[in-house]
Amino acid sequence: MKKRPAEPSASLRDLLRTQLNNGIVGTDPHIVSIQETHLNPADKIKIPNFSIYWNDRTTHRGVTLQFSLRRVSHTTRLALTPQPLKTAICIDLPYKKQITVVSIYRPPHGLIDTAELSRIFCSNSQVICFGDFNTKHSSWNIGRSNRNGPIIYDWVNSNNFSIIAPLQPTYFSDSYNLNATLDFAVVKNINAAEAVAFNALPSDHNPVWYEFLLSNVLPIPLRSLTTISRIRFQEIISRTIPGSPSINNIRDIEEALAEFECGINTAINLSSKTRSINTTHHKLPPFTTNKITRRNNIRKRWQYTRYPPFKTESNKLTAEIKNDIETWDNNKWKELQQGLNTEDISLYNMARKLTKK
Repeated sequence: MKKRPAEPSASLRDLLRTQLNNGIVGTDPHIVSIQETHLNPADKIKIPNFSIYWNDRTTHRGVTLQFSLRRVSHTTRLALTPQPLKTAICIDLPYKKQITVVSIYRPPHGLIDTAELSRIFCSNSQVICFGDFNTKHSSWNIGRSNRNGPIIYDWVNSNNFSIIAPLQPTYFSDSYNLNATLDFAVVKNINAAEAVAFNALPSDHNPVWYEFLLSNVLPIPLRSLTTISRIRFQEIISRTIPGSPSINNIRDIEEALAEFECGINTAINLSSKTRSINTTHHKLPPFTTNKITRRNNIRKRWQYTRYPPFKTESNKLTAEIKNDIETWDNNKWKELQQGLNTEDISLYNMARKLTKK
């Protein structure tokens, strides 16, 4: 029996080029990222004014493409493993700064490898990693979480990164209950970002338009408590960092130092356990904060002197502060209720938060 020849993908390549020119490239983006194109590894695609990079499979179709506008100064620098499929470029910013941009596709089966993600985010002070993670969590997805959702959510929180996801679903199924937000971005040291999903391609995934403000590199503050297991840290270090690397020139020294630094950071991340502090942070009015300061001072005096009037005054102020905070919370809740409406998604988001408690 003769083996059936593989179907040519020229028509698929032409269709992809047409859809890109009409639906995405026409919006004048700086970078375009595409996952699961179903192109063959030998296929070539060209888009005017864009440099194209890809990471393909060697066994079957499925290429992760990344397009960068030629007027954007960039280089390809980061060497990535093929699973999950990733393509990375390094963009040159003013004042000799760089930012790593990674296009990623992760298959829906198996557990996500946070160690590989940690290696990517160790490569630069600013990193943008976006694509199809096939990961669902209640913090960015409308439906239920899958088993990889808490993994990526805890990893992002423990490393002080951010998830930028659109409010709209990015994956649409025949059943409305299966619609999900699978396409989002994980960013490092980028405070200002926005994501919007729009219907531009005849696909079950909607494209996502991202806008990033790259001038601000201040890390986002995180209210959390992190503990590190020293035993696990030593075990990871002993397995991942070689004892005496081969060094023959200056470049080998730089690569060894970079690998050592990345190994240390990865070991810290894998041996750390972070607990988020989810208590409400009250932005109280000045008269309440002044009352709290006065109460604390009187309480310290009572602890030193054990003078009964100080204890009485401290208890009185504590009761007043409790009533003030309760009144403040009630007023804020009333203001929030008055701002809800059916014209936007504010009422829907509030219903989601209340039903998940």
